[in-house]
Amino acid sequence: MPKPSPVLAALDADSYSWLSTQAPELLDAVEQEIAAGRTPQFLMRQVAAHVGPEREALAMRVYQAARHIERMHE
Repeated sequence: MPKPSPVLAALDADSYSWLSTQAPELLDAVEQEIAAGRTPQFLMRQVAAHVGPEREALAMRVYQAARHIERMHE
């Protein structure tokens, strides 16, 4: 995986932190999915399909947090 810009890495880390306090069960599920080989893109689409357009920001946070998790496991 190419190294992201420091700004994108910071946004990813921020989403990870946000989910850890606002939706810890969801973050745990994201970590499990990444460990099972799911991609951040897959998880974003999955969340977006189930929460609807009014919560699109949640899908983006999941995507960013998943990218952060991937980097932590490199």
